[in-house]
Amino acid sequence: MNKKIIFIGFIAGFISTIVFHQGILEILFQFGIIPKAPYAMTPTKPFAIPAFISLAFWGGIWGIVPAVIFKHNSVKFAYWLKLFIFGGIFPPLCAALVVFPLKGIVMNYTPPTIFLMFMINAIWGIGTGVVIQRFRRFSRV
Repeated sequence: MNKKIIFIGFIAGFISTIVFHQGILEILFQFGIIPKAPYAMTPTKPFAIPAFISLAFWGGIWGIVPAVIFKHNSVKFAYWLKLFIFGGIFPPLCAALVVFPLKGIVMNYTPPTIFLMFMINAIWGIGTGVVIQRFRRFSRV
């Protein structure tokens, strides 16, 4: 496996979390659609780093997956659709089934909440693809 594409995937997922994921949350927060502001500075355990940086780290880990498994052809609709579906399903499913229960977070999974979780993370998936494409052109991977 190419180490460069793993690195690109991590960086793409990290950047996409900060720009796309947290960016769409900021828009939703400003319109009063969600109650909690993004870019949370709350310290996380065990290293007391800001929560949004921790989230970006995990976004980077998730970014490795599409970087490795999807053929990166930015002109094909199927590539972007895969990123949209992957981002919309797998990270929020992991959050709902693993992360939230471990942290004691209780969510009210109404259809609008599920839709928002899907769309916010699907946008993250597209953003990850955008960043992967930019890095691939730059580094010739």
